[in-house]
Amino acid sequence: MRTRYSTNIDGSEELYDHDADPGEWTNLANDPAYAEAKARLKGLIPTDPAPLVDTSYEVASHQLPPLRDREDYLRRKAEGARR
Repeated sequence: MRTRYSTNIDGSEELYDHDADPGEWTNLANDPAYAEAKARLKGLIPTDPAPLVDTSYEVASHQLPPLRDREDYLRRKAEGARR
């Protein structure tokens, strides 16, 4: 089984089985049959957060402003919900 696992800034997880689903259409992160593969791959990800990099630059109006960290993401998500 060839798999890809990732975590997202909002805390959600993605796990795909590339042998069965090369297009990554079915997220298996919550499938109990893949719990062992998920735990193994999750253990390979460093627990220390990556260093923040200055991403301040001019963005086109159609682009999202850069996010600084998970708290920034959650704050902007909450602000968007209030609009």
